[in-house]
Amino acid sequence: MQAHNVSINLKTIISKISTDGIIERVLREAITNSIHAKATKIDCFIETKNNLLDRADGLNIESIMVSDNGEGFNQENLNSFMQYGTDYKTKQWGAKGTGRFCFLKITDKISYQSLGKSIELTKDGRIMQDDVITNDGKTTILSLKHLNIDKQDIIRDKGFIEDIPNNLRFELLPTLILIKQKLPSIELEINFYENNEKFGAISLTSIPKIQSQPIIVESKAKEKYNFELLYYLNTSSKENKPFQTNGYCANFIKVKKFNFKIILPNISYVFMLKSNYLDDRANDSRTDFFIKNKEVNLANPLSWSDIDNTLKQTIQDILNNSLQDMIEKNQKRFNEAISKFPFFQNNFDKMSAKCVGYLSTKDYVEGSYSLLDNIRGNLRKIQCESLERNLTNKEFEEILDNSSLELAEYIVNRQIVIDEMQDFITKNTNDETKIHNLLMPKGEVLTDNNSLISLRNCNLWLIDDKFMSFSKALSDKKIKEIKECIMKECFEGDGDLQEPDLFIYFDSKESRRLVTIEIKPFAKRQKIDRNKIGGLTQLVDYVYFINESFPDIKEKWYYLITAVDENFKRQLTNSGYQKLFSYGECYFFYNQNLSTHFYVLDMQTLVNDANARNKVFMDILTKNLEQPS
Repeated sequence: MQAHNVSINLKTIISKISTDGIIERVLREAITNSIHAKATKIDCFIETKNNLLDRADGLNIESIMVSDNGEGFNQENLNSFMQYGTDYKTKQWGAKGTGRFCFLKITDKISYQSLGKSIELTKDGRIMQDDVITNDGKTTILSLKHLNIDKQDIIRDKGFIEDIPNNLRFELLPTLILIKQKLPSIELEINFYENNEKFGAISLTSIPKIQSQPIIVESKAKEKYNFELLYYLNTSSKENKPFQTNGYCANFIKVKKFNFKIILPNISYVFMLKSNYLDDRANDSRTDFFIKNKEVNLANPLSWSDIDNTLKQTIQDILNNSLQDMIEKNQKRFNEAISKFPFFQNNFDKMSAKCVGYLSTKDYVEGSYSLLDNIRGNLRKIQCESLERNLTNKEFEEILDNSSLELAEYIVNRQIVIDEMQDFITKNTNDETKIHNLLMPKGEVLTDNNSLISLRNCNLWLIDDKFMSFSKALSDKKIKEIKECIMKECFEGDGDLQEPDLFIYFDSKESRRLVTIEIKPFAKRQKIDRNKIGGLTQLVDYVYFINESFPDIKEKWYYLITAVDENFKRQLTNSGYQKLFSYGECYFFYNQNLSTHFYVLDMQTLVNDANARNKVFMDILTKNLEQPS
């Protein structure tokens, strides 16, 4: 049998490497390689050139060179360099032997000078070696010239260059911490130069003293996995520019930031999570992990949710013990969340928030949504499992509890919408688009509005709860499009250019009804607002066209929603409008000639009425909670 070596398609490997943050990743890999080679002095040279054709502050990064005083390309290192995915130095550093390929993402050729050798690796996989070089043989030099990444990625401003040392300090922090712990006497110096002018440095003296906290995460199969949290926290003073970083690490490299926020204003901190579990599940370029948000399987018995729940609790405990006012302040915000939404109190959890640190009431409320999602998932599971049998008493009670919670969440969300609309009025908002989108997103077409999903996408109940059930609701569509959607026909005419803000269609065996809504700015003016009067004229224009286009629809209502000031009120009264019973200004006029109902609603009245209706449900929920069990 004839043996053959497996060939590696290097171009395919390189093509899959992302260009996001590629310059810093190239420098990180080069510095890491130098550290692995036991270097104590590493110099990074970036050659830039002003790019005045594109923008005044633009910079082209022309080349990158990294030199170090490490052990260089001895035979073992050279053999490792020539092998894809080598496990050399894996035990000590977790190196995957693939970092150099990100160099080829930005250039066609990698050049090294080391120990009297010149070594080149090209994009097509060829390795060339020459024994004749000019340097002293004591320094290893990596050269990346004629960079060829996309123009938008290579053009940088001065601020990008200046941020490189600080950004790489964060990226390399796990490696630097390890060196400081294992080799406390070593002096490591990393310098950065732009066009031979030094602009930054990293040294071990700038790395804070790190503490360690073991963490055990248990899988759903009850298996336990060991993690280690490396952290630093400066509680002595608040700083204008705090040193803040966090991340999941693999093989002593920060791979990605935490999935949650740490809220510590003006306080310097470091939180890094490391584990063999993370090491084994990092991709080759160490830019991400093969871990799902919630899904688990044999290859990945822990999800991010499993890891983060334990991690958040550990960090919050550390912060509670270190910051004297944190427990008291967070408890106050937690109590505010319970007070505002008492019917959710059994579903609030102090660690369900998507962040840690100094938390707000909103953090706790938003965090409860994930718990509600779990409850809904459990409800669906019960329903599916019981399809072929009768529900147990326990399952029946759980479905009732969950269903009432779903309704409670919907009522609360309605209150949030009402409060947002009130905020528009308080701020004298003239942006019709914001007002429009809160009622119903522009361009949206909703049909058969009898599901909770549709209800959440449409807040027409703000005008009247009877609008919660309709056959079709169309937003900001031309009359021609509306008619095509409803009647599957088209009428050519001047009215095709009219665009009511909202158009709602009701159809039943008993009757076919249609509602058209026009929205005008909320601002109240001292002078007569012709824009509002024009709104009344627009409604009449709609009537003529719609009566002609929809002769079989006998019941039609037209609404104008705006701010009814004294001038507009006088105009309405003079035009025959009559005031209706409501929590504010609401006017009605029936045009007998057109057989049409016209309504003018003051936006504050609309909010007051919606508040009054929703308060009934809020009171029921709260009082039911207060009843003794």
